Amino acid sequence: MLGQYLIHSGLSAWNYCYGIDPDSLSSHAWIERGGLIVDITADQFADISERVIVTTDATWHDAHFPMV
Repeated sequence: MLGQYLIHSGLSAWNYCYGIDPDSLSSHAWIERGGLIVDITADQFADISERVIVTTDATWHDAHFPMV
């Protein structure tokens, strides 16, 4: 829904990204565009303290949720 909102706001298309943690089999989704990651639900995980992540650093997502 966030990606759709951003498109309608004139901010172009965003990619829906989805990954699965191979250890716990939990899944997670976020959006990306041009190397920018916007993740509005990462704070559900214990090792994340920010309510919203906006970053170009994919380290956490790549380590915990390899894309399917």
